[in-house]
Amino acid sequence: MSEIIFIDLEASGLSQTSWPIEVGWCKLTGSPTSYLIAPDPDWPLEVWDPAAENLHGISQDHLLKDGRPAAEVCRALNKELGGQIVLSDAPDWDAFWLYRLFAAGGEKQRFSLADFAEQFPGLPESDYRKASNLASVKTPHIHRAEADVLHMRAVYQAIKSG
Repeated sequence: MSEIIFIDLEASGLSQTSWPIEVGWCKLTGSPTSYLIAPDPDWPLEVWDPAAENLHGISQDHLLKDGRPAAEVCRALNKELGGQIVLSDAPDWDAFWLYRLFAAGGEKQRFSLADFAEQFPGLPESDYRKASNLASVKTPHIHRAEADVLHMRAVYQAIKSG
């Protein structure tokens, strides 16, 4: 991995028909980037999960008003992350939602995902929880893509700094 980059996606729910609604990423330094994603015409609106909306606070109306088209988001992701291995704290779900995003956008994904937790082999769970709690003071995990990548970065930095 040449550069440490973190990614997070939020979605319409946690089902096999769910779709991405927000993506965010950040590097070890600098500001994060995030996009709300407009629903693609091929994504079923009826699978919207009100429990997921309560968690992330993003409504369908907000996405329809402020979301960016899938193709635009895909191009931005590839431009910034192309050729990189990007860390996700939920790589199975994030890979699924990225697949849906790139299929809708008609683009090929040019970066890959790695499991955030696997970056710390042998780290005791108690040490991970301690780092996460420490990170939560300044960067809480609130189920919004931008905030959650900042939280992931803070956890990474807390673990690496000992």
